[in-house]
Amino acid sequence: MFVVWVIFILLFVLSAVLLTGHGSFLIAGYNTSSSEEKEKYNVQRLCRTIGVSMILILFVTAGLFVIPLDSVYRTPYFIFYFIFLIADIGITLYVSNTRCYKAGYENKKDIRKSKKETLFIAAGIFIVMFPVLLLVCITMYRASLPPVYTFGSDTLKISSFYGETIPLDGIKTITLEETMPFGLRKKNGSDLGSILKGRFDADGKTAHVYIDASKPPFILIETEEGMHIINDQSREKTEALYTQLESLLK
Repeated sequence: MFVVWVIFILLFVLSAVLLTGHGSFLIAGYNTSSSEEKEKYNVQRLCRTIGVSMILILFVTAGLFVIPLDSVYRTPYFIFYFIFLIADIGITLYVSNTRCYKAGYENKKDIRKSKKETLFIAAGIFIVMFPVLLLVCITMYRASLPPVYTFGSDTLKISSFYGETIPLDGIKTITLEETMPFGLRKKNGSDLGSILKGRFDADGKTAHVYIDASKPPFILIETEEGMHIINDQSREKTEALYTQLESLLK
């Protein structure tokens, strides 16, 4: 949440400055243009255009405060947020390069050329970024979903991102812990807020982890292949899972 606050405050300050018609040195592309190129633009209009763009991003960023950070990846809002960013950037590029010229600038040929270049840039950004962001969103969404535990005749199947199947005859001990007895550091997996999945270092040991750290208790399973730490979506479900697993091992 700290990172979201930093982004929110930064957007607020930048948009406030730009909406006053000042701060053109903050605009990428314009601040590195030649003096001749800068002369073509209505600087106040350009600053306010970028300011409006940033204030819109500010509003959609504010929506992230409504959703708990550890579950934001599971909501459609997360995907909408990144799609909105792409659309906002594309529209801003188009408007700033076609609607922000001075009234006396009448080189229509250059304006048409600028429009085409802007459209190509916006289309390029969309074509390249959209699939990447969509893939990232889908990956994070899948990683945030709670694991599903299924018992076979002699196995415990964990259906999840980084899921696996544990042979019941390979389990040495199981315990139900109210608090996590180890400090966990990710080695190969995902840690989206309190949702931890994959391989983690547990005080020097490698553990296969499938937990929501904010929802104790936790089931510790010692097997021939190492340690597994799991829990379910609520205390009741975790305790029921432990009881079922304990009965199958007797």
